[in-house]
Amino acid sequence: MGRSSDKIISGGENIFPAEVEAAIQATGLVTDVVVLGVPDADWGERVVAVYTVDGVDAVDGVDAVGAIHAVGSELEARLRQAIAQSLCPAKRPKSWVVVAHLPRNAQGKLNRQAVRDLLSRGQASTTALPLPQLQPPI
Repeated sequence: MGRSSDKIISGGENIFPAEVEAAIQATGLVTDVVVLGVPDADWGERVVAVYTVDGVDAVDGVDAVGAIHAVGSELEARLRQAIAQSLCPAKRPKSWVVVAHLPRNAQGKLNRQAVRDLLSRGQASTTALPLPQLQPPI
């Protein structure tokens, strides 16, 4: 499932973003989502979900130009709970980032590299706020 170049290796587990994205989309709680692996000292890579919410220009720190901010919100708690049944703990995002929009290329496809670049520039804000844990990590 997914291209091997997109594969995330976290704690020795192979994780394909397409599987995680499908589980998150199936919740019906987000408009769009992209899942990436970001470097992590403990896990090798950390699974991060970057998502949009329909009809929202500014929510919990998201500004109208699409700047990335970490959000510890009720929506993220609902997302975590909703995917708990369909994804093993290793595949569940460790960080959730809401944006006003996700960048796309000329063909209309999600531009994963542009999202990765946004995460790199906004790294401090994606890790500065603690996100709610519904259950202890396994």
